[in-house]
Amino acid sequence: MKNGADKSRLKYWFEWLDGLVGDQATLDNNDPNYGRARRLFEEIGGYLDAA
Repeated sequence: MKNGADKSRLKYWFEWLDGLVGDQATLDNNDPNYGRARRLFEEIGGYLDAA
């Protein structure tokens, strides 16, 4: 993202992460990867909002 990631690719990953940690989350928040996925989801979301 910091080096100019393709917006369409970021949208793909945002939607994929939304399935893990968004409203229809399939990843349990007790999972050690939940925090990482949530932070990445929020970072990509912020980037897409700003673009």
